[in-house]
Amino acid sequence: MRRIASSALNALRTLVIFVGGYMLVQSWTVLAGLGLHRLGMAISDAMLVSAMMSFLAYIAVVMWAFAHSSLNRSTLLILIVTPIFAILALIAVPETIG
Repeated sequence: MRRIASSALNALRTLVIFVGGYMLVQSWTVLAGLGLHRLGMAISDAMLVSAMMSFLAYIAVVMWAFAHSSLNRSTLLILIVTPIFAILALIAVPETIG
């Protein structure tokens, strides 16, 4: 029974890493695009560059999470940082567009 619970917990962690990592990278993509735009790049070019970088960032996040010694710590870090990036992105977008 303990083995089934352990497998279910690992499956849940894996789901959190893949889905949470995706949301983390998408929030980071918005922030990176807005940051590049504020540095003087056209908004379309800035978002395109940040979208291209997001592929590498997603791979890096997933590899980091699985390579980390403690899946609990990496899962917790993803769950903490993702909402922070998302809130920052929501705050920054109206200032740039408006």
